[in-house]
Amino acid sequence: MRKGLIAWTTATLIFTSQYAFAVSSGNELLNVCQSNGTQFGRCIGFIEGVSVGVELGEAFHGHKDLSDVCIPANVTNGQLKDIVLVYLRQNPATRHEPAVYAVVRSLRGAFPCGSRR
Repeated sequence: MRKGLIAWTTATLIFTSQYAFAVSSGNELLNVCQSNGTQFGRCIGFIEGVSVGVELGEAFHGHKDLSDVCIPANVTNGQLKDIVLVYLRQNPATRHEPAVYAVVRSLRGAFPCGSRR
């Protein structure tokens, strides 16, 4: 029962963060993150929302196997944005997929658990 509740909570956090900032695909996230002004806030807010959702899900679950992402404490939101943008630019074939996938994949590549930098 507890694991089911934790999984549901994690999924809710991740997917509601996606819709809270109305960024549906990797293509849209790339456009938003390359924009200036108010779009910059949407970009950072979306990426931070997904990263916090992943961290909370892992904290409640008790281990890091949900997404295998371990973001060091001193990483800035600007760094997270740069990491996601590099991923989106280097992976155009998957940019049509939900933006949350791109964020998790890019963070997993940059900050896999077991290799703290």
